[in-house]
Amino acid sequence: MTICTQDRQHYFGEICDEKMIYSTVGTICKEEIEQTNIIRPSVDIHEYVIMPNHIHLLISVGTGGVGKGGNLSNNTNIGCPAE
Repeated sequence: MTICTQDRQHYFGEICDEKMIYSTVGTICKEEIEQTNIIRPSVDIHEYVIMPNHIHLLISVGTGGVGKGGNLSNNTNIGCPAE
């Protein structure tokens, strides 16, 4: 599944030095995605990538625990240095 922001706005963060730097909204999305495997037993997020203006998710629904995945984003930093 791919979820895009309205007008392709960079709500989730920015790419700095080839790494994804999460905004506050991006950090909240990351935390919620990671909690989904814990609090929603019928939903498994196998892999995900958060980009500045979209999120990719590989999910299963109603499978009862196919597997647990992780973040394929290349960084977990919060904020982007001012330029």
